[in-house]
This record gives sequence, structure tokens and C-alpha cells, in this order.
Amino acid sequence: MRIQCSSAWLVVRGVVMAALVLLLSVPLQAQPTPASDGGDGTPAPEDEASKLEQAKLFFRQGNEMRKVRDYERALELYVKSRTLMPSGPNTMNAAFCLDKLSRPDEALEMYEELLTKFPDALTEADRKVVIPTVARLRSEVGSIEVDANVDGTLTIDGRRRGTLPRTTPLRVLPGKRKVTVMKDGYRAFVQVVEVEAGKTTKVDAKLEPLAASGRVRIEARAVRCDGAPPAACAGADVWIDGARVGQVPWEGELAPGDHWLVVHKGQMGSAPQNVVVVKGQIVLPAVVAAPVGPQIEIVVVPATAALRIGDVAVGNGRWKGVLPLGVHELHVHEAGYLDHTQEMSIGRTSQGKVQIELEIDEDHERWGVEADLSAAGVLTFVGYGVGVAGAVIGSIVGALTLSDQTELEGKCLNTACSQSEIDKLTTQAHVSTGSFVAAGAGVVLGTVAMILWLTEENPSAEAAGLTLRPYALGGLALEGRF
Repeated sequence: MRIQCSSAWLVVRGVVMAALVLLLSVPLQAQPTPASDGGDGTPAPEDEASKLEQAKLFFRQGNEMRKVRDYERALELYVKSRTLMPSGPNTMNAAFCLDKLSRPDEALEMYEELLTKFPDALTEADRKVVIPTVARLRSEVGSIEVDANVDGTLTIDGRRRGTLPRTTPLRVLPGKRKVTVMKDGYRAFVQVVEVEAGKTTKVDAKLEPLAASGRVRIEARAVRCDGAPPAACAGADVWIDGARVGQVPWEGELAPGDHWLVVHKGQMGSAPQNVVVVKGQIVLPAVVAAPVGPQIEIVVVPATAALRIGDVAVGNGRWKGVLPLGVHELHVHEAGYLDHTQEMSIGRTSQGKVQIELEIDEDHERWGVEADLSAAGVLTFVGYGVGVAGAVIGSIVGALTLSDQTELEGKCLNTACSQSEIDKLTTQAHVSTGSFVAAGAGVVLGTVAMILWLTEENPSAEAAGLTLRPYALGGLALEGRF
């Protein structure tokens, strides 16, 4: 009887493996006909046969989304298929969608996994397309190699890229990239690095233990899904300060102060909201999720400018993510530039990138703007100018006078000197003396005028000190107190 049972099991196993081979034989270009209705894929499969069926269902649904160029939803379905049962077709299709979504760094990693793990799933026609695509992507991206003193969560530009330690560098787009490493009980490590195409940038992340902390707890009942059943938000991803930290329900330790929070799952998500963490306390935020639009990227020039979405500060220079459908207000601020505010409407077909270039405030002290001179200002420059000129002339004429006097004394040692020579020497001495007197008067005039100039618009200055207003002198801005 045991032999019969084992044989039956082998038969079942053979059927399952044959079905798997059939799935792996479906090429990207084939775009198979959608399967008949077999459920929504929500229940977790309990055996290999169920996993296979669920993976095939997600794969077919992904193909349907890809046909209508909805690459975002297609990618989500291919990823679900890969989670259940990775294969050549769902890996290749996921890489294809990532490339279409302008995420070449992730697309390259997916294509490289396809070539190393599923080489037998590729036809000769597939290779003629994939290999040149990989070569193109490699020329477009750089790499970041992150070494850390903890096994934390790694995000780059707000996108979760796995956990540390890693054995291989991460592919990223060239340019300035924001690297964040987070671990519960440690202060987050954040560094902006410059990445060049075809090169690897190394980052040494040293996280410090939190000397003081509070906790944030996000309970499932505290996440409300507008316009969708509660199950639509169950297990939603939790993002803190632009880094994915887990799923609802979630609890973690953060440094005291302001943080920002987002939850997102599929087509539901929340707008960024402030969370104030208090030392030694647990914060229980309530989150409202609603239908979201496609992923959007906000790029600000200059890259150091602070960006707010609504009333929530979300960082500097760049933000990428999804926002609920509707109108959102963007605020951008940077010293030396005019503040910028604009409304951004999010719809199902919103554009993927918004760029904001701030206008320079030409009157701002950051640029060393010259001030209009008052009479006191003019006298300051005149007085010090006279002082410098007098000192120079007095020094030169004085030196000539001493030289002529020494020469004349040697010449007239045994004979009387002529009156003209004596008069010339006397005149030079008077000129030198007068120049030094003028220099002294000029310095006094310049000092008095400067005090009047610097305080003329601040008559209420207190006795504790007179505030010096900034002026551009020779291109250098002066500011201080005396």
C-alpha cells in the first residue's frame, strides 16, 4: 500500500511540474489570451498547485494591463506572480515594465536576474532583444555600494532597495542620490552622494543608537480606506521619512521630533502627514487612505530647496511617490530665491514628473547686493580715502626729505649750503607733515561717517550694542555688532 501511495504522489507531482514547464514556455511577446475567471487572487495558496494557478492568474492579468500600456499595474501583478513562483516570463515582463516606467536601475537588476537564474527560459529571439537592452541599461546607470554597522533597511531616493548587509552594489541612476539606512532604536543615516554612469560610489553608513526616543504605532483599525472596503488597506506598506519600514500593523522606535508618514497599498494610499514623536511616549496616528494616481516625481531647482506637500515638509530637492486623487498644494523655499507655491492636480493619467525652478531674488543679501550710498556712506569712503592717500604721500615725501637731508648735510659739511637747497628741504618737510595731518583727519572723518552710516536706519539701537547692517564693500558682505 505504501508503494501505491508513493506512486500516486509521483503522478500528482509530475502533473504539477508539467504545468510549471508550460507556464515557463510562455514568451513576453506572446501576450496570451486572458484566463477565464478564477478568483481575485487574494487568498494565500496553501500548496504548490494552488501557487502555480495563482501565479499564472497574476501573470495573465499583468499581460492584460501591459497590452493597454498600464505598466504600473502590470508591474504590480508580475511582482505578485514572482512572489508566488518566480519564472522566466514573469521576470522578463517585470523588467520590461520597469524599463517602460523609466526605472532603468531596477530594470537592469531584473534583467540580470533573468539571465543568471532563468537562462533556459529565453528563446534565441528573446536573447536578441534582452542582451542589447542590458548593454544599454548598463551605460545609463551607476552603482552604490553601502556598508553599514547595522543590518538596517536601505532606501535610495525614498524607494526601498532591500536590507543590509548586501553582497553586491545597487544599480542607480546617475546624479545626486539620497541614501537612507534605518533600524529600530538607531538614528537614521542619511547621505546625498553623486553617482556617475558606469562607476560605483561607496557609502559607509554609521548609525548611532538613540539616546532618547519615542514610539509610533500604526494599528490596522487606525487606517481608514475611503471609497474601498477595509481589506483594501490591510497589510499596507508603511513609509516613515521617505523610507519603507514595514506593513500595517507596525510599531517602531524613532528620534523625538517631527517625522512624516505615508501608507500605500496598490491603488490606495495616503498623503504625507506629520507625526510628532515625544520622548518616552507612544504616538497612535490615524491615517486616511484614498485612491491614488500614478507615481509622480517632483524635482526642485536648486536641489537644496525645501519642499512641502500641503503643510508637510518632505525633504529637499526631490520627492517621488504617489498621492491621492485631487488637488495638492506644493510649497518651495530657499534663501536667496523667491518662495514658490503652486497647485498640482492628481488624476488617473497625471504626468510622471513635475519640475519647479525657483526665481532668484536679486535683492537678497545672499548674492552680495550693493546698497545705495547715503551722504554718510559717501563721506565714509571719502574720509578713509583721504586717510590712505595722506598716509601714502606723507610716507613717500618724508622718506625723500630724510634722504635729501642726509645728502645735504654731507655736502655742506665744510662749506655753507645755498639758500635754494635749504628751502627745497623745508618744503618737502612741510608737505610730509601736512600729508600725515590730512591722513589723520581723513581717518577721523571716515570713522565718524561710518558710525552714522551704519546706524542711520536703526535710531532705536539699545546701549547693549549697535547692529551693523549688511553692505557690499568690494564684493564682501559685512555683518556684525559692536
